[in-house]
Amino acid sequence: MDEQLEIISYLSHAYKKMIQKMLKASGITMEKMLQGIIPTGDGFYCILHPSLKCFGSILGMSYLHFSDFIAQEYPYFKGIRVAVHTG
Repeated sequence: MDEQLEIISYLSHAYKKMIQKMLKASGITMEKMLQGIIPTGDGFYCILHPSLKCFGSILGMSYLHFSDFIAQEYPYFKGIRVAVHTG
C-alpha cells in the first residue's frame, strides 16, 4: 500500500509538471485545455476542454510514454491504464 501511495503521489506531481510544459509550449491556458482533474484514490480522470476533442488520445499516449520513464525510477511500477472517451 505504501508503494501505491508513493507512485500516485509521484504520478500526480510528474503529470502536473508535464501538463504545464505542454501548456507553455502550446501557448494556451490551463482553462482552455483542462476542465478538471478528478482524483480517484488510485489514479485520476483528466477532463479536457470540449474544443480539444480528439486530443485526449494524444494526451493518453503521452502519459503512456512517460510511464516508461517512471518505471526506471520505481522498479515495482508496472505501468498505467489509459482510456479515452471521444464524447
